[in-house]
Amino acid sequence: MRRPLRYRLLTVAILGVFTAALSGAALYRAIATTHAQRIERGREAVADEVARLQAVGLEALAGPSTVVGLRGGLATSADQVLAGVPADWRAPIADLLARGAATGGRASVEAPLSGAHLVARIEPSRGAQLAWAAIAVKPSATLQSWRMLVFALTISALLLVGNALYALVTVEGHLVEARQIQERLGRELARQERLAALGRVVAGVAHEVRNPLASIKLRLDLAMTAAPNDAIAHASAEITRLDRLVADLLTVSGRPLGPLRPVNVAALLRERVEALSPWAELRRVAIRAAGEGVATADADALGRALDNLLRNAVEASPEGGVVETVTVADGAHVIVAVEDRGTGVPAPRASELFEPFFTTKPDGTGLGLAMSRAIARAHGGDVVYARAGVVTRFELTIPAAAGAETAAAAAGARAGGGAA
Repeated sequence: MRRPLRYRLLTVAILGVFTAALSGAALYRAIATTHAQRIERGREAVADEVARLQAVGLEALAGPSTVVGLRGGLATSADQVLAGVPADWRAPIADLLARGAATGGRASVEAPLSGAHLVARIEPSRGAQLAWAAIAVKPSATLQSWRMLVFALTISALLLVGNALYALVTVEGHLVEARQIQERLGRELARQERLAALGRVVAGVAHEVRNPLASIKLRLDLAMTAAPNDAIAHASAEITRLDRLVADLLTVSGRPLGPLRPVNVAALLRERVEALSPWAELRRVAIRAAGEGVATADADALGRALDNLLRNAVEASPEGGVVETVTVADGAHVIVAVEDRGTGVPAPRASELFEPFFTTKPDGTGLGLAMSRAIARAHGGDVVYARAGVVTRFELTIPAAAGAETAAAAAGARAGGGAA
């Protein structure tokens, strides 16, 4: 599609220029031929008038010439001839007389005048007389119109070429943009197909695994109640982790969110920071939280998304590092930014960062970031990744709460919230 369209546009431009060139050439030829014919008729009129004067003599002067603009007569001296012509004719007529004197009285001359072409002839007549005639051949009255038409054709051809080139560039740009959109839609379609396949698998796993897990956990909890035991507690915790993994898979595959209500995102973030701080301290990493913002969200799902972003940042940070988090209310949205100073993700693999099961950690599941983005998008927001210098930054964006609810929730936050 791309090359044929380009060639068609170029063909249109070339044909347009060729047609305009042929038309212009034909018109120019017609103009030149017409002007040449008028000059030739002027020569014939001058020759006929000189012959008439030679044949009839002085009697010819009594009858005017039938050719408009023709001047002529019989003269015995150059001064008589020059006295009978307009001022702008005198120089070429003087040249004519000089040539006649040198050639026995016979000569002709043609010279350009202002807006005309002079044709003059002199012949010896009876006695010492000279028969002479001259005429100024003017261009056709329609010549200027023809010239304007040639000019218009030239401009039209240039506009056609310019328009074709502009169309070619524009179409090329649209084709590139359309190809990029097609590639992006193809990637998104492939992603949706993977998620759909994952959803079908997860639905089966959830049905076959979660019920047995719930039954096992219930029995372990009863056993712990009767006889507390570290091994049983550990097994119960692992079952809880497996159940959470199944829940994450369901979220990534498109499970609907729970009830949406105004949530103090800053307070929720501080709560998750406090919960993860002991674990982060074991890794010698500090977490700081700041900012304010209230959004309409599923608090449980949003908490899991924040947990994943915080855990990733802590795991990526070097010993002694600090994870900076901030909540910003930006009009219709609330943005939670999480920054660390780890090594980040290799640039060639950054596009895979949010794909399910993509991970750079030996013991990672590759679901954390995929789940965080799935939760954000289910809210109508998104999660994006950026690397600036030595700083890795993740931004989670979700819609802000409506006006009255936002003000009420923010007031409650100021009354009871604290910094982590």
